[in-house]
Amino acid sequence: ATRAVLAGHTVGVSYDLYTGAFQHDPASVSERIDQVAIDGTTESIYSRTDEVITVTTTTIKLADLLALGWPEFFASVADGSPFDLDVDGSQGSPVNPQTVILVGSPSRQRATWDSVRYSFTVRVLP
Repeated sequence: ATRAVLAGHTVGVSYDLYTGAFQHDPASVSERIDQVAIDGTTESIYSRTDEVITVTTTTIKLADLLALGWPEFFASVADGSPFDLDVDGSQGSPVNPQTVILVGSPSRQRATWDSVRYSFTVRVLP
């Protein structure tokens, strides 16, 4: 599969995308299947507990949206490609970069008449 690449960007080359995290909510999600027998007893099959983070970006001006690369970024990780996320650090000083994958599809909300915010959920890889 191929994807469009913005002018000035090269396939196979990684880029950094910086924005402040307006909000980030870590959570743990357990994966299990419960089976209830006719007599009411329950058997649970536990698979794992994942650490997930839901991130909402700061406002992004519509005029800057393509230049900053957000649509391209989401298209490049939609297939489950891992990427690094550091919600506590800044461009100059990373604090806790974690390798994550995108869970589901990102959503874009209008913040003001000329800006948007993205919200997305990621799963932290072990």
